[in-house]
Amino acid sequence: MNGISLMLGIGTIAITVSVLMGVRGVIQGFEWHLVTGIHLVMGDWLVESMFNQDHRNRGMSQLLSIKGIQSAEPIYIGSAILLINGSFQVVPILGTHSNRFKYPVLPTAASPRASYSTVLISQGLKERLAIQCPAWAIVQTPFIQQNKRVLLAQSVPLPPIADWGMMITTPSNAVALTGGLGTWGIQVRARHPHHLSQIQIQIERTLGRGWVIQNWQDRYPQLAKTLLMTRQVGVIITLLVGCLGGVCLAMVMGGLVQRHHTSIAILRLNGITSFQIAMAILITTALVSGIGCVMGSALGWAVFWVLRGYLPFECVWLGQDWIGVVGCWMGCLLFGMWPAWRSTRVDPGIIIK
Repeated sequence: MNGISLMLGIGTIAITVSVLMGVRGVIQGFEWHLVTGIHLVMGDWLVESMFNQDHRNRGMSQLLSIKGIQSAEPIYIGSAILLINGSFQVVPILGTHSNRFKYPVLPTAASPRASYSTVLISQGLKERLAIQCPAWAIVQTPFIQQNKRVLLAQSVPLPPIADWGMMITTPSNAVALTGGLGTWGIQVRARHPHHLSQIQIQIERTLGRGWVIQNWQDRYPQLAKTLLMTRQVGVIITLLVGCLGGVCLAMVMGGLVQRHHTSIAILRLNGITSFQIAMAILITTALVSGIGCVMGSALGWAVFWVLRGYLPFECVWLGQDWIGVVGCWMGCLLFGMWPAWRSTRVDPGIIIK
C-alpha cells in the first residue's frame, strides 16, 4: 500500500512538471512567434530621421560608437496604394535588405521582357488579400500616381499579428514605389538584451533633435498588451499547476503518516527523536519529488513533440527552464514540511493507551 502511495506521488509530480514545461513552452513559443517578425524588421529600436538620407547616414555613424549597440542598418519607410483583384488599399512599405529574410524560392511565370520588381509581403497581408503567392499586382505611388507592376511573394519570418501586412522590398525599390515620400530610418539592435532602457537614453542623447526613436512596444502597443496579458495568464496557470502537484504530494505523505501513527510511536519509545523522524519524511519527500521531476522533464519533452503537430508555432525550450523544474522540486519539499510537522505531533502515550 505504501508503494502504491509513493508511486501516486511520483506520478503526480511527473505530470505536474510536464504540464508546467508545456505551458511555459507554449507561452514562450507564442511570444517568439509574435516578436520575431517585429525584431527582424525593426530590431530593438527604429530610429527615423526627420530630414534626409545624409542626415540618416550621419546618425548611423554616431550610433555605431555606442558600446551597447551591436548593429545599425539603414532602412526606408513609406506607403503606397496596392491595386489587386479589382480593389485597392494603402499599405506600408519597408525598404530593407531582403537577403536577411529566409523565404522560399517561389516559381514565377514572368516573361524575360517584363519589367517588374519582386516584393515580399507578410502572411497577414496575404490572408487579408485572399491570394496565393506569387501573384501579380500594381503599386501606385501617392501624388505621382505612377503605376508599377510587382510580383508579390510571401515572406515566411513575419507572423500574421506582428506586422499587420507590411510590404518588404529593397531600399531603392521602396523609394521608387513610394515616389520618395517616406522617411529614412535606422534599424538598431542591442549587443545584449539587458538594460535596453539605458541604451535608449544613450541613443537619444547621442542623436539629439531631429529624430523619432521608438521601440517595438511603442510602435505596436496592442501587441505589447497582448504579450503582457499572455505572461500574466501563464504565471497564474504555472502557480496553480505547481501548487496542485505540491498539495497532492503533501496529501500522500500526510496519509502515510496518518496510517503509521503506531509505528512512529514505537520508534519514539525506542529512542528515535521526533526531529529524526521528520527528517526521514523530508528526505523521502525530496527523493519522491526528485524522481518525479526527472520523469516529468522527460515527459515534458514528449509534450513538446506532440504540441508541434497541433500548434501554428514552435514550442520553445529555453536554457533557464531548468530553474522552473528545480523550483517545482523545492516547492514540493516545502509542502512536505506539513506531514513532517504532523509526525512530530504524535504522542506515544496516547497511541499506546
